[in-house]
Amino acid sequence: MKARSAYTLMEVILVMAILVVMAAFAFPVVTSMYSNSRLNAASDMIRARWTEVRSRAVEERRAYRFAVKDNSGKFRVAPETAEYWDDAEQSDNPDNDREPLIVEGCLPDRVLFSDSNNTGGAGAEGQEWRKLVTFLPDGTAREDVEITFGTQGSRPLNLKLRAATGCAVSARKSPGEPAG
Repeated sequence: MKARSAYTLMEVILVMAILVVMAAFAFPVVTSMYSNSRLNAASDMIRARWTEVRSRAVEERRAYRFAVKDNSGKFRVAPETAEYWDDAEQSDNPDNDREPLIVEGCLPDRVLFSDSNNTGGAGAEGQEWRKLVTFLPDGTAREDVEITFGTQGSRPLNLKLRAATGCAVSARKSPGEPAG
């Protein structure tokens, strides 16, 4: 009897079925890994931006505002003056030869800002900027801040800023943990 030189159709279908089952088990794990990676990237991006804004506030001796649009990934940085913000109080702005820092940015794909203390409704396109924190010329911030980054398939990630020191710390939120 001669040895066969190919696989039967049944053997090929069996191998394909095993591969499909393995892929079905692996998909949620891979998706969660990428979601966590996007949240960490968003947190790192905002921490770096806060450090830059705090530094500019000290160098230029002027207050800077960091604002977000809730339930979106959009953020904005500009000096805390009426020239850059409609609702800003006119603050002392010493003559400064340096161009002010003005940045509008966006978080990584599918990562959103959601303020754990905000009681407002869902964000709509065209909504106003919500002031999150103001960095003062002495290197501090006006208020302590906690923001939450969210994306589908991952636990939310909190980022807290201490007003007195300007230091930011991030931590994962437990599934049953209350907001705030």
